Amino acid sequence: MKNCFLVVLLLLSSVLHAEETKSTLENNFILRAGFSFNHIEMNTDRLIDNHESEDDDPEDETKTLGFGLVTSLAYRWEAWEFVVASDVLFGKIKDVTFIDNQNSIRGGGSFRFVSFSPQIKYHTPFSILDKANIYVGFGPSWSLQTFVFNDATTTGNFNNKKRISFENYGGGLFIGLEEILPFKQDHPMFLEIGYNYMHSYKVSILDASDTAEVITLSEGNSNDFSGHYIIVRTGFTLF
Repeated sequence: MKNCFLVVLLLLSSVLHAEETKSTLENNFILRAGFSFNHIEMNTDRLIDNHESEDDDPEDETKTLGFGLVTSLAYRWEAWEFVVASDVLFGKIKDVTFIDNQNSIRGGGSFRFVSFSPQIKYHTPFSILDKANIYVGFGPSWSLQTFVFNDATTTGNFNNKKRISFENYGGGLFIGLEEILPFKQDHPMFLEIGYNYMHSYKVSILDASDTAEVITLSEGNSNDFSGHYIIVRTGFTLF
Protein backbone atom coordinates (compact mmCIF):
# COMPACT_ATOMS: atom_id res chain seq x y z
CA MET A 1 0.00 0.00 0.00
CA LYS A 2 2.85 2.33 0.87
CA ASN A 3 4.54 1.56 -2.45
CA CYS A 4 1.35 2.36 -4.36
CA PHE A 5 1.13 5.68 -2.52
CA LEU A 6 4.73 6.52 -3.50
CA VAL A 7 4.03 5.61 -7.15
CA VAL A 8 0.98 7.90 -7.16
CA LEU A 9 3.05 10.74 -5.68
CA LEU A 10 5.76 10.25 -8.32
CA LEU A 11 3.22 10.24 -11.14
CA LEU A 12 1.51 13.34 -9.76
CA SER A 13 4.86 15.09 -9.40
CA SER A 14 5.78 14.20 -12.99
CA VAL A 15 2.47 15.53 -14.32
CA LEU A 16 2.79 18.77 -12.35
CA HIS A 17 6.38 19.25 -13.55
CA ALA A 18 5.34 18.63 -17.17
CA GLU A 19 2.48 21.13 -16.87
CA GLU A 20 4.81 23.69 -15.31
CA THR A 21 7.35 23.20 -18.12
CA LYS A 22 4.58 23.47 -20.73
CA SER A 23 3.27 26.66 -19.11
CA THR A 24 6.78 28.17 -19.05
CA LEU A 25 7.36 27.37 -22.71
CA GLU A 26 3.97 28.75 -23.73
CA ASN A 27 4.57 31.91 -21.69
CA ASN A 28 7.89 32.45 -23.47
CA PHE A 29 6.19 32.56 -26.87
CA ILE A 30 4.99 36.05 -27.84
CA LEU A 31 2.75 36.98 -30.79
CA ARG A 32 2.69 40.65 -31.78
CA ALA A 33 0.79 42.54 -34.48
CA GLY A 34 0.31 46.09 -35.62
CA PHE A 35 0.56 48.69 -38.38
CA SER A 36 3.41 50.40 -40.21
CA PHE A 37 4.20 53.50 -42.22
CA ASN A 38 7.14 53.51 -44.61
CA HIS A 39 9.22 55.51 -47.07
CA ILE A 40 10.70 53.34 -49.86
CA GLU A 41 13.39 54.24 -52.39
CA MET A 42 14.02 51.89 -55.34
CA ASN A 43 16.97 52.03 -57.75
CA THR A 44 17.00 50.24 -61.10
CA ASP A 45 17.50 50.87 -64.80
CA ARG A 46 14.35 48.81 -65.40
CA LEU A 47 12.06 51.17 -63.47
CA ILE A 48 12.38 54.86 -64.43
CA ASP A 49 10.67 57.75 -62.67
CA ASN A 50 9.33 60.04 -65.40
CA HIS A 51 9.08 63.12 -63.18
CA GLU A 52 11.63 65.59 -64.44
CA SER A 53 14.73 66.18 -62.38
CA GLU A 54 16.63 69.45 -62.33
CA ASP A 55 18.45 68.60 -65.58
CA ASP A 56 15.22 67.36 -67.24
CA ASP A 57 16.45 63.76 -67.41
CA PRO A 58 14.39 60.84 -66.18
CA GLU A 59 15.51 59.46 -62.83
CA ASP A 60 16.32 55.83 -62.15
CA GLU A 61 15.36 56.25 -58.49
CA THR A 62 11.71 55.91 -57.50
CA LYS A 63 10.49 57.13 -54.11
CA THR A 64 7.12 56.45 -52.58
CA LEU A 65 5.24 56.31 -49.30
CA GLY A 66 3.13 53.43 -48.04
CA PHE A 67 1.48 51.72 -45.14
CA GLY A 68 1.18 48.15 -44.03
CA LEU A 69 0.68 45.40 -41.49
CA VAL A 70 3.28 43.80 -39.24
CA THR A 71 3.24 40.47 -37.42
CA SER A 72 5.89 38.59 -35.46
CA LEU A 73 6.24 35.42 -33.44
CA ALA A 74 9.01 35.43 -30.84
CA TYR A 75 10.52 33.15 -28.23
CA ARG A 76 12.12 34.97 -25.32
CA TRP A 77 14.99 34.03 -23.01
CA GLU A 78 15.59 36.65 -20.34
CA ALA A 79 16.66 39.75 -22.33
CA TRP A 80 16.97 37.99 -25.72
CA GLU A 81 14.36 37.06 -28.30
CA PHE A 82 14.46 34.99 -31.46
CA VAL A 83 11.84 36.49 -33.78
CA VAL A 84 10.23 35.51 -37.08
CA ALA A 85 8.75 38.74 -38.46
CA SER A 86 6.72 39.71 -41.50
CA ASP A 87 5.97 43.06 -43.14
CA VAL A 88 3.17 43.49 -45.69
CA LEU A 89 3.36 46.92 -47.32
CA PHE A 90 1.13 48.74 -49.80
CA GLY A 91 1.71 51.93 -51.76
CA LYS A 92 1.21 53.91 -54.97
CA ILE A 93 3.51 54.55 -57.92
CA LYS A 94 3.06 57.56 -60.21
CA ASP A 95 4.14 57.85 -63.83
CA VAL A 96 6.98 55.35 -64.01
CA THR A 97 8.28 53.28 -66.91
CA PHE A 98 9.25 49.62 -66.61
CA ILE A 99 11.65 48.35 -69.28
CA ASP A 100 12.39 44.73 -70.12
CA ASN A 101 14.42 44.09 -73.28
CA GLN A 102 12.46 45.74 -76.10
CA ASN A 103 9.21 45.98 -74.13
CA SER A 104 8.08 48.83 -71.92
CA ILE A 105 5.08 49.85 -69.88
CA ARG A 106 4.46 53.39 -68.62
CA GLY A 107 1.87 54.56 -66.16
CA GLY A 108 0.84 54.69 -62.54
CA GLY A 109 -0.46 52.02 -60.26
CA SER A 110 0.39 50.37 -57.00
CA PHE A 111 2.87 48.04 -55.39
CA ARG A 112 2.63 45.26 -52.84
CA PHE A 113 5.60 44.24 -50.75
CA VAL A 114 5.88 41.14 -48.55
CA SER A 115 8.95 40.31 -46.46
CA PHE A 116 9.96 37.58 -44.00
CA SER A 117 12.84 37.97 -41.59
CA PRO A 118 14.41 35.87 -38.80
CA GLN A 119 15.69 38.32 -36.22
CA ILE A 120 17.63 38.57 -32.98
CA LYS A 121 16.23 41.12 -30.53
CA TYR A 122 17.93 42.35 -27.36
CA HIS A 123 16.05 44.11 -24.55
CA THR A 124 18.55 46.54 -23.06
CA PRO A 125 18.65 47.37 -19.33
CA PHE A 126 17.63 50.93 -20.20
CA SER A 127 14.13 52.34 -19.97
CA ILE A 128 12.30 55.64 -20.24
CA LEU A 129 10.79 56.73 -16.90
CA ASP A 130 10.42 53.03 -16.01
CA LYS A 131 7.48 52.95 -18.43
CA ALA A 132 9.04 51.59 -21.63
CA ASN A 133 12.02 49.31 -22.22
CA ILE A 134 14.48 50.12 -25.03
CA TYR A 135 15.34 47.25 -27.40
CA VAL A 136 17.41 46.77 -30.55
CA GLY A 137 17.50 44.04 -33.19
CA PHE A 138 18.65 42.94 -36.62
CA GLY A 139 18.28 40.12 -39.13
CA PRO A 140 18.40 39.02 -42.79
CA SER A 141 15.29 39.15 -44.96
CA TRP A 142 13.62 37.75 -48.08
CA SER A 143 11.04 39.87 -49.88
CA LEU A 144 8.72 39.89 -52.90
CA GLN A 145 7.77 43.21 -54.46
CA THR A 146 5.02 43.32 -57.12
CA PHE A 147 4.13 46.31 -59.30
CA VAL A 148 0.60 46.59 -60.70
CA PHE A 149 0.07 49.16 -63.48
CA ASN A 150 -3.24 50.92 -64.17
CA ASP A 151 -4.13 52.93 -67.31
CA ALA A 152 -0.71 52.24 -68.75
CA THR A 153 0.82 52.93 -72.16
CA THR A 154 2.59 49.83 -73.44
CA THR A 155 4.88 48.63 -76.20
CA GLY A 156 5.70 45.08 -77.22
CA ASN A 157 3.58 42.43 -75.54
CA PHE A 158 2.95 44.18 -72.24
CA ASN A 159 -0.62 44.98 -71.22
CA ASN A 160 -2.48 46.32 -68.21
CA LYS A 161 -3.13 42.81 -66.91
CA LYS A 162 0.55 42.07 -66.51
CA ARG A 163 2.44 42.52 -63.26
CA ILE A 164 6.15 42.73 -62.57
CA SER A 165 7.62 41.06 -59.49
CA PHE A 166 11.09 41.22 -57.97
CA GLU A 167 12.38 38.68 -55.46
CA ASN A 168 14.98 40.15 -53.12
CA TYR A 169 17.45 39.29 -50.42
CA GLY A 170 18.41 41.85 -47.82
CA GLY A 171 18.53 42.68 -44.16
CA GLY A 172 17.58 45.25 -41.61
CA LEU A 173 18.02 46.65 -38.13
CA PHE A 174 15.68 48.42 -35.76
CA ILE A 175 15.39 50.15 -32.39
CA GLY A 176 12.23 50.50 -30.36
CA LEU A 177 10.32 50.89 -27.13
CA GLU A 178 8.02 48.36 -25.47
CA GLU A 179 5.67 49.13 -22.63
CA ILE A 180 6.73 47.62 -19.29
CA LEU A 181 3.85 45.54 -17.91
CA PRO A 182 3.97 42.54 -15.53
CA PHE A 183 2.35 40.05 -17.91
CA LYS A 184 2.11 39.67 -21.68
CA GLN A 185 -1.64 39.11 -21.18
CA ASP A 186 -1.78 42.84 -20.37
CA HIS A 187 -1.00 43.44 -24.08
CA PRO A 188 2.02 45.77 -23.86
CA MET A 189 2.36 48.18 -26.78
CA PHE A 190 5.49 48.77 -28.86
CA LEU A 191 6.85 51.47 -31.17
CA GLU A 192 9.95 51.02 -33.32
CA ILE A 193 11.78 52.49 -36.27
CA GLY A 194 13.74 50.32 -38.69
CA TYR A 195 15.95 50.48 -41.76
CA ASN A 196 15.94 47.70 -44.39
CA TYR A 197 18.01 47.13 -47.52
CA MET A 198 17.07 44.81 -50.41
CA HIS A 199 18.72 43.62 -53.63
CA SER A 200 16.95 41.55 -56.29
CA TYR A 201 18.03 38.17 -57.60
CA LYS A 202 15.01 37.32 -59.81
CA VAL A 203 12.43 39.25 -61.86
CA SER A 204 9.16 37.80 -63.17
CA ILE A 205 6.44 39.04 -65.52
CA LEU A 206 3.02 37.73 -64.50
CA ASP A 207 -0.30 37.54 -66.36
CA ALA A 208 -3.17 38.45 -64.03
CA SER A 209 -5.98 38.36 -66.61
CA ASP A 210 -7.57 35.60 -64.55
CA THR A 211 -7.41 36.66 -60.91
CA ALA A 212 -8.09 33.08 -59.85
CA GLU A 213 -4.92 31.87 -61.56
CA VAL A 214 -1.93 34.16 -62.04
CA ILE A 215 0.42 32.79 -64.73
CA THR A 216 4.17 33.39 -64.87
CA LEU A 217 4.98 34.50 -68.43
CA SER A 218 8.72 34.89 -68.02
CA GLU A 219 11.35 35.05 -65.34
CA GLY A 220 15.08 35.58 -65.19
CA ASN A 221 18.01 36.63 -63.09
CA SER A 222 18.02 40.17 -61.85
CA ASN A 223 20.81 42.09 -60.16
CA ASP A 224 19.99 45.64 -61.21
CA PHE A 225 17.13 46.30 -58.78
CA SER A 226 17.86 47.48 -55.26
CA GLY A 227 16.21 49.59 -52.66
CA HIS A 228 15.87 50.51 -49.04
CA TYR A 229 13.11 51.70 -46.80
CA ILE A 230 12.63 53.40 -43.47
CA ILE A 231 9.68 51.99 -41.57
CA VAL A 232 7.84 52.92 -38.38
CA ARG A 233 6.00 50.04 -36.72
CA THR A 234 3.54 50.21 -33.86
CA GLY A 235 1.30 47.59 -32.29
CA PHE A 236 0.83 45.40 -29.25
CA THR A 237 1.24 41.88 -27.92
CA LEU A 238 -1.73 39.69 -28.74
CA PHE A 239 -0.75 36.83 -26.42
